[in-house]
Amino acid sequence: MILSQLYFLAVLQIFIFASVIAMLSYSKRFEKVNSSLSIISLTISFLASLALLVDILANRESKVVSLASYPFIGFSLSFIYDPLSVIMMALVSFLSLLIAIYSTNYMKGDEGYNRYFVYFTFFVGSMMTVVSANNLILLFFGWEGTGLASYALIGHWRNDEEERMVGEPNRYVKNTPMFSYPSMSALRAILFTRVPDILMLIAIFILYLYGGSFEINVLMNKAPHILSSLYTSGILGLTMFMLSMGSLAKSAQFPLHEWLVTAMTGPTPVSALIHAATMVKAGVYFMLRISPLFIYGSSELISLGAPNSAGVLSAVHAFYYAIFLIGAVTAFALGSMALVAREAKLILAYSTASQLGYMFAGIGAAAFSSEPSIILTFVLAHLIAHAVFKAGLFLGAGTFIHEGGSRFIDEWPNLYRLKGSMSMMWLLVLSLAGIPPFLGFWTKDALVEGYLSTGLYIPVILLMTTILFTAFYSTRFLLYNYKFNKGSREVEEPPAYVLSTYSILALLSILLGIAWPFIVRGFSTFVTASFSAISSSYSIEIGLPMYVSLTIVVIALLLSLSAYLFNAINSKKVVEKIGPIEGFLSDRWYINVIYHNFGLLVAIIGKAIYRFFEKPYDKLMDVLVPAAGGKISVAFRKLHTGGLYLYIFYFILGALILLLISILW
Repeated sequence: MILSQLYFLAVLQIFIFASVIAMLSYSKRFEKVNSSLSIISLTISFLASLALLVDILANRESKVVSLASYPFIGFSLSFIYDPLSVIMMALVSFLSLLIAIYSTNYMKGDEGYNRYFVYFTFFVGSMMTVVSANNLILLFFGWEGTGLASYALIGHWRNDEEERMVGEPNRYVKNTPMFSYPSMSALRAILFTRVPDILMLIAIFILYLYGGSFEINVLMNKAPHILSSLYTSGILGLTMFMLSMGSLAKSAQFPLHEWLVTAMTGPTPVSALIHAATMVKAGVYFMLRISPLFIYGSSELISLGAPNSAGVLSAVHAFYYAIFLIGAVTAFALGSMALVAREAKLILAYSTASQLGYMFAGIGAAAFSSEPSIILTFVLAHLIAHAVFKAGLFLGAGTFIHEGGSRFIDEWPNLYRLKGSMSMMWLLVLSLAGIPPFLGFWTKDALVEGYLSTGLYIPVILLMTTILFTAFYSTRFLLYNYKFNKGSREVEEPPAYVLSTYSILALLSILLGIAWPFIVRGFSTFVTASFSAISSSYSIEIGLPMYVSLTIVVIALLLSLSAYLFNAINSKKVVEKIGPIEGFLSDRWYINVIYHNFGLLVAIIGKAIYRFFEKPYDKLMDVLVPAAGGKISVAFRKLHTGGLYLYIFYFILGALILLLISILW
């Protein structure tokens, strides 16, 4: 029975948390036990998620299961199992399992080995809660759990050794450090993602106030009423903005991307797990989950002929155009930074934020489409494709960094001697570049088709330019080592089980790409059911958008090959000629400089406020007032001598004063 499977899977997430508790011993005697327990729990989670996916795929019946309900506070342990959630659960558990297996070798001998797997498993439990929760408060608990685990894993290496940092040592731009150590990176991550979450939580309570529930399915059914009420109250745009802030921050959208860049101080498997495959996708997932409320809710108001429907639709369009533009700017800006980056994980981090920009742009474009569910479906498809090839790229990069003895690609020896790893990395790179028939090609081009259909040319131009950037920097990542490699350092392939983790992902990226034309219609019919009451199907059409996109990719490949393989272009001379531009891109558009100086300005203002307001007030309340009170008390005590005649004198004097006041008044 599907119901029993649903209960089993819901309880399974609690089991993942229980496995964390079981691993709290940090004794080295328990290292293998603890990592094995983590892998076993993830294996069970993946198998259960896969079984649930197959069941829902066969029955085409979504379910909401509530294990416990507390109506007086609006909270419930309520889970939604539909195509969107079960695909995300299978994806998260599958990638987490592969990365956990990889981690057993990568983290071997690390002093924080047990601690790593505690936070790793806690993260997966939190993420599984995010993608399956039907109650927004329950989702928010999981959301914050992923942030806490991310903070711990980014700052895993607590001694801040130089080899653990990100950025070039001792590089300053306008007195701003352009490097970051693990402790600082972890703090940046939690500040950049937690502060916007406050706005997100406020918006969740606003939805509860106007919708009467935290349950996502209930809110969807009341969408027209909620939108109309929010618009009448004048807070529709504000609510949508606040609701999206948590997603924009967690998915590292411009200008909130800086935390993701410096988060590369964590172990490479952490980068693969949190900052490529899963956590940063939580923001995209939430926007996919909540967007139908606004997009379809406004359309339903139009069909009902509500008097304020035009205003609601205008507000929704304004908001989603902003999301479209933010996604396009993020894709363009972070893609441009990757063109000149030297650090392996930094190139991939820029690429991650850039690809997330593609997805947010797709979510924004959906509001302007006649079939929003189709574009939202291909946002999910690109999320899947990106999670697969980017997790593989990070895992492969971990091998390259370890064998190359440096995190900088221009300091590596000849890594082409690693024939197995290099072959798999090329498969992954070509999927990122958008080369047919890889999965990344199909999902990217479906989104391009959606972008072009909007007729909104500013974000479209930025996104089409980003296609050129992506194909260039992704192939440069590997071709650079072909032309520029240093030394004759001995390198060797990792153990077979380690190589197999990113090999599986590389083969998936090509096999799914080959199968895509045959399964895309069924995939779209299945997934659109999560966004609309009426499923839609999509079939691939070879037309102008695909030709334009492919032409741009071919141009980028020719440029990359000319610079790094055929020596037709001297890349180093080109960099010298565009020195200021190269510096601007290398220094991350100076966004970090702006944040740093803003922080200094806030500190100066804070010191001024303390000096001229807080300190005098503290002195007044904590020193002067008590001192004055003490002196007054001493003066009054001197008046009380205990002498009877003196008290009679005080009495007569007081009576005379009162008499004079009454006469003169």
